[in-house]
Amino acid sequence: MKLKLALSLMAMIAVMIAGPANAAPYTMDFTNATLDLGVTGQIDLTNQYNAFGLNFSHIYRYIDGRDPFDQFGISNGNAGENWNPAATGTITFTSSTNFVTFDWWSIADNDCVVTAFDAFHNVLGNFVGLGQGTYTFNATGIKYLTLHDDGGMAQISNLTYDRDPVPEPASLLLLGLGLAGAGLIRRRK
Repeated sequence: MKLKLALSLMAMIAVMIAGPANAAPYTMDFTNATLDLGVTGQIDLTNQYNAFGLNFSHIYRYIDGRDPFDQFGISNGNAGENWNPAATGTITFTSSTNFVTFDWWSIADNDCVVTAFDAFHNVLGNFVGLGQGTYTFNATGIKYLTLHDDGGMAQISNLTYDRDPVPEPASLLLLGLGLAGAGLIRRRK
C-alpha cells in the first residue's frame, strides 16, 4: 500500500512538473547579425526565419536608413509592390504566442495597421498608428499577424514574441511514468 501511494505521489509530481512550459521571449531584429540575408535593400520573405518560429507571406525584409530603430525590418507586400495599399502581408508563428511586441513606423501620412488573429481566424486585437512607436498585443493563442497600410508602406523593425516551448518537462513526465510502471511491475512479482 505504501508503495502504491509513493508511486502515485511521484506520478502526480511528474505531471505537475511537466505542465505547460513557458516559452522564452525572443526579439527578432531582422539584421544580418541574426540571419545574414546580404546587403540587398529589399528581399521577399517566405520561410527564411522558420528556425526562429516565423513564416511570412507577402512580406519583404528591408534595409532603410529612414528606419528610426535599427535600419532593418519587414514591410507589407512584395518588394515590387511598394506604395500599393492593397498589399497585406502575413506573419505566422509556428507555435502560438500569448504576446507580441513590435516597433513600428510608417512612411508619409499613411497608417500602419497590424491585426492579431488566433488559429481559427478570430480577431484578437487591432492596431492603427501613424508615425512610429512600440505596441504590444496581449492575447491567448496569437497565431498570426497581418500587416498593411492605407497608401504607403507599414514597417515593423523589431518583433518580440514567445518562441517554441522547451521540451524538457515532457521528458520528466516520461521518466516519472516509467518509474511508476517499473514499480507496479516489481510489486506484482
